[in-house]
Amino acid sequence: MVITSNRHRILRYSAITLLISLAAAGEGQIPVRPGVVYLTHLSDPLEIMAEEMEDEPDFNDMLDDLLYFREHPLSINTAGRDELEKLMILTPRQIHDLLAYRETYGRIFSLSELLVIPGWSNQVLDGISPFITTDAVAGERVFRHQYLWSDARFEFLSRYQRIVQKKKGYLSSDDPYWREHPEAGYLGDPSRLLVRMGYRCRDVVRAGMVAEKDPGEALLRGRWNDTIEELIHPYYRQGFDFYSGFLMIQPGGAFKRIIIGDYHLQFGQGLTLWSGFSNVKAMDVSSSRRYATGIKPRASASEAGFFRGGAVTVNWKKLDVSIFHSDDKVDARTVQPDDKPGAELEITSLADDGLHRTVSEISRKDRARVRLTGTNLTYKRDRFQAGITGFTSTLQPGIKKPSEPYKRFDIYGSNQSAMGADYQYHFRKLYLFGECATHNGIAWALLQGLMFFPDPRVSISVLFRHYPAGYRNMFQQSFGINERSANERGIYTALSLLVHKSWTLYAQVDTYRFPWLKYQVHGPSAGNEYMIKIDHHPSRTHFFYFRIRHREKLVNESETGSYTVPLRVESMTSFRVNAQYALSGCWVLRNRLEIVRHCSGEIPPAFGSLLYQDLQWSHPSQKYSASTRLAIFDTDSYHERIYAYESDNLYSYSIPAYYYRGLRCYLLVHLRPVKHLEFWFRIAQTLYTDRQQIGTGLEEIPGDQKSEWSIQMRIRL
Repeated sequence: MVITSNRHRILRYSAITLLISLAAAGEGQIPVRPGVVYLTHLSDPLEIMAEEMEDEPDFNDMLDDLLYFREHPLSINTAGRDELEKLMILTPRQIHDLLAYRETYGRIFSLSELLVIPGWSNQVLDGISPFITTDAVAGERVFRHQYLWSDARFEFLSRYQRIVQKKKGYLSSDDPYWREHPEAGYLGDPSRLLVRMGYRCRDVVRAGMVAEKDPGEALLRGRWNDTIEELIHPYYRQGFDFYSGFLMIQPGGAFKRIIIGDYHLQFGQGLTLWSGFSNVKAMDVSSSRRYATGIKPRASASEAGFFRGGAVTVNWKKLDVSIFHSDDKVDARTVQPDDKPGAELEITSLADDGLHRTVSEISRKDRARVRLTGTNLTYKRDRFQAGITGFTSTLQPGIKKPSEPYKRFDIYGSNQSAMGADYQYHFRKLYLFGECATHNGIAWALLQGLMFFPDPRVSISVLFRHYPAGYRNMFQQSFGINERSANERGIYTALSLLVHKSWTLYAQVDTYRFPWLKYQVHGPSAGNEYMIKIDHHPSRTHFFYFRIRHREKLVNESETGSYTVPLRVESMTSFRVNAQYALSGCWVLRNRLEIVRHCSGEIPPAFGSLLYQDLQWSHPSQKYSASTRLAIFDTDSYHERIYAYESDNLYSYSIPAYYYRGLRCYLLVHLRPVKHLEFWFRIAQTLYTDRQQIGTGLEEIPGDQKSEWSIQMRIRL
């Protein structure tokens, strides 16, 4: 394929930008304030997850955890192994060496002292420094009623967002076309509203509530006509579309944790029971291992992937016993069985997008009920840990048995049960972990991992997974390619090598097979993925990396729907150069150039490119900060889209896909005029140079521009 002249200009501009970046990298050695580079080390794994997941991923739970540690840092002098693992940044060897160093030399007085520990580099320190402190954590973890007010911390947050341009789905309430075609428009206005409240008393009592309305959802009655009113009357409730809340108590003693309301369950390696965020195949050997937290509160605005009810964890010596029960309603599409008139409805599919903007979307709201009851026993002793998890669940109505051949092993029916066992064992330079699980005692799934640390500078990870096509479990989330851990076998290998104190080499290989059919893959297939990344961390203020990623899989040769079509090889290769450096203690620059190449069978290759320049500023008082970006992108089609992390409001994230041809820019401003009050204002705009229509269906925007803005306020007392 011939590269267009526009792409030549982009490449020339990118070369000049990178040369300027390298020249500027030699200036200024003033340490960067943590607030300026906040969460930047997470952008790479989040972008990888966005690329791999078919639906838009939700990172709120993970960001909530890290934001909590950002505002309540762990004491590096008192934190135990379990607390350090919650950060999901350190490898087991790094945690072990830290604890050994602390036991040998005593108190750590400076974070820079951590670089003396073998295996700890500038990159590791920069990744973890926003979430730790050398100060001792004051306060006793004892439940005393007088602390409920005297040591209480309150938080109130509200956010308003909207797209400036009018989309096709927002019709006037008196539009006659909407009366005749109820599905032609959205029921609500284009704004997104979120209200969040939180309460915390030390680390003993915590409570939270979230209310959210998505764009297109109705907050109050009155916008639609009589025809719409009659259709949605049985389903619609005034107010916010979604509410979530929890109360957590950690009184100490035998009762380790008690949660009422919405919560997550994370046990083992996610093969039996897991909800919420799980780490992705990032450039780290520890990314192959899940960091289970047991029962944990859930304060996200995501409307799926959690449990609602009660859970408790009781500790007896070295044994933790967790008991949980959930009873919640979920969105579902239902039909009447063709061969059973008058019979109970059956579910054709579950809907987890949380959108209730049209008559059909709101009619599927809370159409199914999910009940789950189970328990987990976890035994911990020194470097060994083992657990057993079991649960039984019912879904009413049941899921209709699919007729498509590729869905032969999908979940169906009403009742489900699963049981699994997991373990972890750390012996000198070897770390073993794994889990096996069974669905209704029929199919057995297995995951076995190994981490080897032959030298403080070398880390190796190998993970084998065997998920039979018949393993049906809708509550798992283990390591793998498929969204559901079934119909997959694979071996994942990762290597981390600290070549020099400022140079690190990462490499990973993942080869896998799918023994049964998949969507748009009408035959057994295979795939592989390779990734190499070279990091250069010359100082605390400078960071550069180069990454090559190649993915290859089999897909149908044509889209005819026939189950006899041959398969073709489809591959995607991306090249990325990223530079980040500080010009002073207040200014940070970041540049990125990424080029992708997409090949599919005999079709000529297609290309895509992205170049952006970020500028971040933070006032020395930390009361004011700003972040902005200018991006130029050019892709031949949607298939060559490139994901890039963007700075966003607190408790929010933005990882848009850049595709087609155009420019994108955004500005985020953070203000803290007084001690207890903060504001965020964000505006972003995308200008397309190769089209006069954005989006399709009800989301269609006429023209070549898409602008969005948001304002957020937080009060902390």
